[in-house]
Amino acid sequence: MARAGLRRLTPLATTAVLVAGIAPDVDFLSVVAGPRAYLLLHRTVTHSIVGGAAIALLVAWVLWLIGRKQEPEPARFWGLLVASSCGVAGHLLLDFGDNYGEKLFWPFSQKWYTGNYWPQLDPWLLLILLLVLGVPWLLAVVNEEMGGGKKAGVSVSGIVALLLVAGYCGWRVRLHSEAMVELYSNTYHGQEPLGVEAFPSGMSPFEWRGLVDTYDSIDVVSLDLGPRAYFDPSMALTHYKPKKSPALTAAEKAPGVATWLNFARFPMAEVTSLGKGAHEVFFHDLRYGHAGAFWLNPTVTVDLDKLNHVERVHWQFGVPS
Repeated sequence: MARAGLRRLTPLATTAVLVAGIAPDVDFLSVVAGPRAYLLLHRTVTHSIVGGAAIALLVAWVLWLIGRKQEPEPARFWGLLVASSCGVAGHLLLDFGDNYGEKLFWPFSQKWYTGNYWPQLDPWLLLILLLVLGVPWLLAVVNEEMGGGKKAGVSVSGIVALLLVAGYCGWRVRLHSEAMVELYSNTYHGQEPLGVEAFPSGMSPFEWRGLVDTYDSIDVVSLDLGPRAYFDPSMALTHYKPKKSPALTAAEKAPGVATWLNFARFPMAEVTSLGKGAHEVFFHDLRYGHAGAFWLNPTVTVDLDKLNHVERVHWQFGVPS
């Protein structure tokens, strides 16, 4: 963004867009307080429109204080504010598109917004940036980017990078739409889908992991949207929903579980008898499968006594060992 023109606005504009573009991820520090705090804070305050605006304003103000008297040209507040706002907006847009999501309208709404267009770490997106910005000579701009001294003009590599990133993201949105149509166009063990979602999977943009919600189950299927596209709904891995029971109802009402259910896209509860009338109920989101621990996906286990009173609520990342 800076190379594409923002750095012309004011001195320190590049710093503004970089700092503001990274700053929302300060909420990742909540991981040190455990899975429950992580669920409450990560991708919420600093990833909302209100929080993002506050970050942009703070970054612009601090950099203006630093650079307002510098020579030969002082920093301009409104230029810094535009640069920092663009940095925050880019961050929120990319995080909206992955499979974790964010609370864009916090504190007015607790709803999660998730695009599911690209993975949380997209190697192809990183490769585009490395090639276009890290190796500018590939685009014949050696004199501009690697010559003597820094230039504050518009860089061809910056414009090309933004266009390629936008084009790649748009292509992934189209692939997601195709996957959704494919999932809705089939039946699963004789049942129509009540709801579906396609999640990016693996290294290839053509590989997707589909989840299908039916009356009594959630089916996990693999989709290949490449040149040799293949989809067989009969090969779905079926997770049957637990029957309603006093233990499950009590676990759903346990402290903090409602917050987790609001976050989960495809919640699944596993009820296990511990003997003598006691139960253990484990809640996890099939959106992540068994990769939840790697992506710090919060899960929760509720222990109940024989009277279905909550004895313990245990939070963890991913599937417990």
